[in-house]
Amino acid sequence: MTFQVQELFSADLLSPEVQAVLPEGYKLRPLRRADYDAGFLDCLRVLTTVGDISKEAFDERYHWLAKQDSGYFILVIEDTNEGVNRVVGTGALIAERKLYVETPQSPPVYLNLAVPFPHNFLCSSSIRLRFRAFG
Repeated sequence: MTFQVQELFSADLLSPEVQAVLPEGYKLRPLRRADYDAGFLDCLRVLTTVGDISKEAFDERYHWLAKQDSGYFILVIEDTNEGVNRVVGTGALIAERKLYVETPQSPPVYLNLAVPFPHNFLCSSSIRLRFRAFG
């Protein structure tokens, strides 16, 4: 099964200010399907128990997330210093659109981060994940 989506959402939504405060060789970007092989699930293991997720199951869930209407923003921090790019951190920003909120343009937003050692220094208070807009 082949899916066309390269990144989960447009990287234009990420603030360049955030990228600027990351150390050299680290890049903040949207999740990609190829991150299955780049350490994405290993990062999640610092938060929760991760089962034996097949590549096919990962691809199917990725495709489902990509079809959602601007609700799921899964980010990764990629370490490009070693020549082989590895996902060393991940965050899930979820914009929850409630039925009882008068202004649907301002949904409640939730953020969870997983950055395992030795890259946990990336979670400093100076790194703030900001989006320019929500769909």
